[in-house]
Amino acid sequence: MIFDYILSNSYFLSRPFNKKVLTIDDLVRYKLSPKHHISIGGRSIYLSDKFQIASNEVPRLIAYIAGDDGKYLVSSFFLSKSQGLYRLLRAYKYRIDEEGNEQPSWNDKGYSEESIMLPFELQYFISTQNKDIIKIADKMEGIQIFYGTALESGTDTMYSKLIIEDPLKISGDIYTADKTKIKTAPETIYIEQNEKPDFNNLVLTWESESDIYGKITSRVFKSMNGKYSYLFLTDALKRAWIGGIDNDSEVTILGIRKRWVSMGSLGTPAYEYQVEPIDENGKYKIDETGGYGNRDLIYDDKYVDMYQNYLSLIPLIQEFEATQ
Repeated sequence: MIFDYILSNSYFLSRPFNKKVLTIDDLVRYKLSPKHHISIGGRSIYLSDKFQIASNEVPRLIAYIAGDDGKYLVSSFFLSKSQGLYRLLRAYKYRIDEEGNEQPSWNDKGYSEESIMLPFELQYFISTQNKDIIKIADKMEGIQIFYGTALESGTDTMYSKLIIEDPLKISGDIYTADKTKIKTAPETIYIEQNEKPDFNNLVLTWESESDIYGKITSRVFKSMNGKYSYLFLTDALKRAWIGGIDNDSEVTILGIRKRWVSMGSLGTPAYEYQVEPIDENGKYKIDETGGYGNRDLIYDDKYVDMYQNYLSLIPLIQEFEATQ
C-alpha cells in the first residue's frame, strides 16, 4: 500500500525538541500518517489530517513530500493567523521556561513570510479536501510533534540551498522607497497594466474558517500577462486584502516554490500585529501598521484593523471590490 511505503521511506531534517526525537511511530500513534495526496508541478505531496494543539485554534498538518530519490521529507505546515494562509514551518527559535522545558518563541520566516507561503493549489486543497481535525489534548506532546519536524533557526541549510533569496518583484509602485516608512501611502499604490490581476480570469475560489477572521472567501485571479496569480481574501466583516502573489516556478521538496514574489505594501493583511504602547505618548514596542492601524477594531489585544485606514484606500482593492 502506498501509504505504508511512504512511512517506511520517510525522513526528518530536525533536532530533538525538548530532548525528544520525533519518529514515524509517533506520527502514526497520533493518527498523523499520510492520508491525502496532491501533485503540483510534478511534485507529489501527501498530507495528514489537520490537528490542533490543546486550546490553540491554529490548524496544523504534517506533510510527506516526495524527493527525486524516492524518499519523503516530513515537514509541518500551519495556518498564519494574520494572513489567513498556510505556511511551511521552516525553522524556529525556542526559550527555556521556569520548569526547564523548551518552549517555541518564534517561527522562522526565512527570507520573508512570502517565501514560506504554500502554492495556491495546495492552499485550495488543504482548505477544501482536508477537513478532518484531530485534537491533541496534551500541549507539550502536540508542540513536540509540530516542532519535531524542523531545525533550530540558523542551522537549516536546505532552505537556503533550494529557495532563491532575491524575490520576483511586481512592476508598479508597491514597494517602500523611503526606508524610514513601513508602508507606501495607500492612494499611490498601483501595478503596471500587464501585471495587474485580470478580474475576468478567476481560476480558484474557496471558503474557509479562521478564528481571527471568521469565514474567509478566497479568490485567485491570473495576471494579465499570465505570469502571476493573485489571491484576494474577504472576511466575515467584508474586509478585503491580498493574501499572496504566486508564480509558476518549481515546487521544491519543502513544499514551497523555488522563487517567491515580494508583495511590498500589498501584503498588508486585514489584521496587522501590534502590541500595546510602552509609554504615555503611544510609542509601540512592535508596530507593523505604519501608523495606519484602526485601534477601534482590535482582535485579541494584538491584531489591529488595517482595512479602514489603509486597505480600503488602495485603488486595486477598490477595483476588486467593485467587481464582486
